[in-house]
Amino acid sequence: MGMKQRLIISMYQLSDAKFMIMDELTNGLDEDNRKKLFRFLLDAKKYGKLILLSSHYGEEIRKYCDVIVKIDNHKLIEESV
Repeated sequence: MGMKQRLIISMYQLSDAKFMIMDELTNGLDEDNRKKLFRFLLDAKKYGKLILLSSHYGEEIRKYCDVIVKIDNHKLIEESV
């Protein structure tokens, strides 16, 4: 996992934040490291954390999300639950 991702995850682990914003955190990660990140997110979700994640890996993140919103050119184009 990249240093940026490790730093952000460490910051959230040390804080008592109820809401986590992760903007393109999967960028630059290979599949194995993306899976590690998603496992962390699933664990955080179990503890009641609300996670806002933006990613270009839409199909891959589907299995980890409760709600997916697709935005294109500042417009909502799809929402699925």
